[in-house]
Amino acid sequence: MGAPKLGRPPKYNWEQWIDNKEHILRRGKDFATPVESFATLCRARARALDIGIKIHRHQDSVHVTFIGGQLPGPWKILHAGDQVDTVGSYKSANAFISGRDDRAELEAEAPGGYKYFWNGTFLEPSF
Repeated sequence: MGAPKLGRPPKYNWEQWIDNKEHILRRGKDFATPVESFATLCRARARALDIGIKIHRHQDSVHVTFIGGQLPGPWKILHAGDQVDTVGSYKSANAFISGRDDRAELEAEAPGGYKYFWNGTFLEPSF
């Protein structure tokens, strides 16, 4: 196998972090790229896996919570606590809410009672 090619990030074992818990990942220990690049990579990975993410960037670390496992539907879309519709996945819930005029007032409930709110771009977990 040889040395990693320059300019390519190492491969990450994403599954170890998809457990609904906050992980503090440190530059130089857990990842080699700049913090902002790694945070972008985390968001892209969450979108590719169709899971939720909560992320905070710090000077030399990224605090990330991947929300997985419970994400396949049915998802309930709620307006002031009343159910508006049911969809099958996180991606479907995002698409449903983003297509509505009243999206700022909607939230989603995933299986297991996990609540998500619309942050202006996508659903974000409310912890």
